[in-house]
Amino acid sequence: MSNEAWELIKKIEVSGVDLELALQCAPLIAGLKVSNLLNISIKELRRLDELLKESSISWFVLYEDGYKANILLYNSELLNDYLSRQEVSGEFFKMGYEEFFINIYNDKTGRCSVFFRRSMLKELLKKFSEKYAVYMKMKDNFPHELGFLLGYPVEDIKGFINHKGEKYQYVGYWKVYKDYEQKMKIFESFENAKESLINLLYHGVSMSEIISICCDKNRKIQINY
Repeated sequence: MSNEAWELIKKIEVSGVDLELALQCAPLIAGLKVSNLLNISIKELRRLDELLKESSISWFVLYEDGYKANILLYNSELLNDYLSRQEVSGEFFKMGYEEFFINIYNDKTGRCSVFFRRSMLKELLKKFSEKYAVYMKMKDNFPHELGFLLGYPVEDIKGFINHKGEKYQYVGYWKVYKDYEQKMKIFESFENAKESLINLLYHGVSMSEIISICCDKNRKIQINY
């Protein structure tokens, strides 16, 4: 983020979850990403619900310790679309979530195709949150399926797993293992979205207005990466 944006943050009158949404979830709000993680005080959950209840963004508490909450914010249609991609479903299926997928064998090709049960997204998130809570408490056995829930490119998730988080090309919104130039453009668009939201807040546009404009339930968005 630019120095100019940091200076604006110091002058912005809003605080709490309104500002944190701009800082942590701008790509999702701008329609550039299927989901984002949001870390806020549990005291802010009511305000978060007020901001998102009429929008296309859903939220699910993955973990809370009595003070802070780790929340997955997501566009359910886009996340369902992403998890329904064959290369994503196939990898996620192997991670212990078989009940949320249909595995069909093709007699002609001799291959299996895996399909995500789109109606079971919240049930999948519940199961993941149980595994994620264990990780947050023990800090061991990182749940790599989080990368899929955040809509990361499959090649980078697999690269992270295969190289144990090392030998990456770049660290941005995730660790990049392939197509460096393409990912740099994606990261730049994410940063531009963040700075745009900060500018709007600075000039008096409320977060509720931003979400109303950017996250209309009837707005059609497609994520291509």
